[in-house]
Amino acid sequence: MNGRLILDASVAIKIVVAEEDSEKAIPVLDSVLVAPDLLLAECGNILWKKVRKGDLPPEPASDAAGALLALRVELLPSSRSLAGALRRAVRLNHPIYDCLYLEVAAMLGVPLVTADRKLLRMTEPGIEVIGLDDLS
Repeated sequence: MNGRLILDASVAIKIVVAEEDSEKAIPVLDSVLVAPDLLLAECGNILWKKVRKGDLPPEPASDAAGALLALRVELLPSSRSLAGALRRAVRLNHPIYDCLYLEVAAMLGVPLVTADRKLLRMTEPGIEVIGLDDLS
């Protein structure tokens, strides 16, 4: 897929750690990627959980964090989208973490790509949310 995409943590982590559907995430690298700066903290938390559960040793987790930092992703300050994301979170009764991605997608008029099934089912006027199966 070419063009711009909003990248969420569920897809970013699949790029840097081998897990189910990781191969489906690779085509996003052909796009110009944008994300709220929350992406780094969210992915760091996912890596920590994988280490804690014993799913990933500490050194490969650290390597994955380095690979994440090496991705070409334009990180936007969450401060730009916080107010709108909070309104959206309240309206949708959905965590603000996901709503920050939705808000950036709305602000930029760019599709959001996610592997999060719950987020895929959310519909908001003017926001295109696409799944990994829809990348081609």
